[in-house]
Amino acid sequence: MSSKVFYLFLVFATITTIACDTVVDLIKAAEYPVEVHYVQTSDGFKLRMHRIPEGLRKLNYDVATGSSEETDSHHQNESSSREPVFLMHGLLCSATMWVCQSPDKSLGFMLADAGYDVWMLNARGTSFSTAHKHLDPQSKNYWDFSWHEIGMYDVPAAINYILQKTKHKKVHYVGHSQGCTVFAVALTMHPSLNKKISGAYLLTPAIYMHHMSSFVKTLMENEKELVTAANFLGIYRLEMRGSVANKLKNMICPDNDKDSNMRCSEIMYKVIGSDSGQMDRASIIYLLTKTVWDNISLKQLIHYGQVARRGKFAMYDHGALENQIRYGSRSPPEYNLETITVPTTVIYGEKDGLVNTADVEHFISKLPNVRKTIKYPWNHMDFVFGQDVDVRVNDFIIRGMRDKIHNKSDSCVVKDKSEAINACTKIALKHKDDIFIQHPPIYTLVLAA
Repeated sequence: MSSKVFYLFLVFATITTIACDTVVDLIKAAEYPVEVHYVQTSDGFKLRMHRIPEGLRKLNYDVATGSSEETDSHHQNESSSREPVFLMHGLLCSATMWVCQSPDKSLGFMLADAGYDVWMLNARGTSFSTAHKHLDPQSKNYWDFSWHEIGMYDVPAAINYILQKTKHKKVHYVGHSQGCTVFAVALTMHPSLNKKISGAYLLTPAIYMHHMSSFVKTLMENEKELVTAANFLGIYRLEMRGSVANKLKNMICPDNDKDSNMRCSEIMYKVIGSDSGQMDRASIIYLLTKTVWDNISLKQLIHYGQVARRGKFAMYDHGALENQIRYGSRSPPEYNLETITVPTTVIYGEKDGLVNTADVEHFISKLPNVRKTIKYPWNHMDFVFGQDVDVRVNDFIIRGMRDKIHNKSDSCVVKDKSEAINACTKIALKHKDDIFIQHPPIYTLVLAA
């Protein structure tokens, strides 16, 4: 039995019911310290946020090549002196995505071991953040939100809470997929947040989605029919953590049936993009269904469908009449991405079925302060669950935060790989087949499979 499989067995052995706090269980299973905090939004939602205040191992990122593990003891410096990092999960996920793998693969644990104060928000509607001042989670009104409200209310409330608790002036931001969408919404709707974020690392940003190749595009683009059917059936959410979802999952993808899980993984790849060989087909479905997937509002999907069909990153389209009342125009206004001045690194994949490279590069062209971009031959989920994520993504993010490389604006003229590593990126990747391509005034890092 591999160490990865054995670790997952130990983790899942501690998780017996959905009612428990899975994030806390995952962190405790890895023997890391954990705190649970609650954030109140201005529109009445009570959000649960998990914190890893310190790590177990000390990862030294001052060495010339890669990270090195020095000790298995707690860091000596106080949590208050650690720079806070804010992790924002993607669609159909929660904070579990940052801690559900072994400590040497999960970004949440790696950041803590590198000396950071790690904060992980669970967006409204997830199984961890269902409370509201007066709305019943079973009601239609409760689920009347899209990712716009998560960016408008949840993200600013969480960042302000973190800064108030830690007494720091800025946080580092890392988001995956929808975590990037809500970052863009938050900073365009609240430009003052630019001064509260030292740097952003956006993994497969779901901003423009017009060139999506996933088969779900057809479903998402027919949002009017989807809304009509949902209203008729009284469906306002996708409950991935409910008993019905569990029974359906056990029927289609039973835990102990390897063949069924392989078939389910084939369906998954038709959604997220082709198999790059980064994820373990035999275990990924079990990991996602048992731990990662979580509840969302149907409006989140519908809003993405509008973005995909129209090719614009715009607010929710309520129809011409209601748009006129809400926005003062018949069409929903676009988010002004030029207001995002945070130094930003964008990491994305050539095999992504949900966020096409053309759409990501269009997004990059709209941002005024993109400092680094990296393109891998990966699909949408490889950036969190891929076997090389520790070296090719997590190490890069941590080194960027540590070395403040996102604040350097000099263009990088790359002649060969060694020069790129030593003079430009100051990171060492443990792969001999990496190819660096110049892309002034920023650089693009294109890595072979």
